[in-house]
Amino acid sequence: MPDFMPSQIEQRPDYWEQRRRAAVPTDRQLTGPTIEWMRALPSAHSPQNLANRFPRVANALAEAWPERMRAVVMIEQLMLDDRGGERRGFPAAVQGELAQLLALRQSVP
Repeated sequence: MPDFMPSQIEQRPDYWEQRRRAAVPTDRQLTGPTIEWMRALPSAHSPQNLANRFPRVANALAEAWPERMRAVVMIEQLMLDDRGGERRGFPAAVQGELAQLLALRQSVP
């Protein structure tokens, strides 16, 4: 049993910090495989805003991309923020790129 109730999450400012993994260098820059993945995508689907603003997410998505269902589930989870609290989610430009990537990954085996 946790030492707090779910309704207390937003009252504890350190809640998410305690649950995040330790930062690694690739959280701040794109990896080689991610750059290659972006180059291989149709230019209209290249997630430039995502890569520039959230390289950690772009790296994770590039890693998941070869496994169709894994990539689809990941994108859907990114688009639906169910964590609550004061989180705002991704900017509109990034949301649009995620929607395009989802449509692409669902259509291409």
